[in-house]
Amino acid sequence: MEFKIYKHVPPHLFIDEAIYFVSCRVYQSARILSADQKKEILFRSILENIKAFEYELQVWVILDNHYHILFRVLNAKSIPLFFQKLHGKTGYELNKVDSRPGRRVWYNYWDECIRDERDYYCKLNYIHLNPVKHGYVENPEDYEFSSYRAYLNANGEFWLTEILRQYPVESLLKNDT
Repeated sequence: MEFKIYKHVPPHLFIDEAIYFVSCRVYQSARILSADQKKEILFRSILENIKAFEYELQVWVILDNHYHILFRVLNAKSIPLFFQKLHGKTGYELNKVDSRPGRRVWYNYWDECIRDERDYYCKLNYIHLNPVKHGYVENPEDYEFSSYRAYLNANGEFWLTEILRQYPVESLLKNDT
């Protein structure tokens, strides 16, 4: 598989075998993903691309006008192609559902390479608390389109509470996508 290098402002930092935090916004912040069916289309496509690119999805949330993912990549230079394929396919499918052929769905994506354990867990908490911050639910376990429930089932409430205590996200929640 051959990968193109894309110029991006700010420049993307490509580090193989790293974990990336990515935010993706719908064009003009439109609430295109407001229906559960549309969130399912996006999540299914994320999983398909994760598998095809041999990435490892670790944390995720899908809201009405944006989503966040935390994933490990083997070949970081493939990230632009990953999002090109993901957004091309989901844009087409979402427009088909809405009978809006040619409508621009995705604005862009922003990626950040995780620096250390603190950064990782702050981003994990940020992603899981995003539906609370945006007023979708009062408790993250009540939001269906997030990895929070999987973490709750795998690690328990005590672990999640302790991670949140050790790695608070107040500063991250102020400037959200």
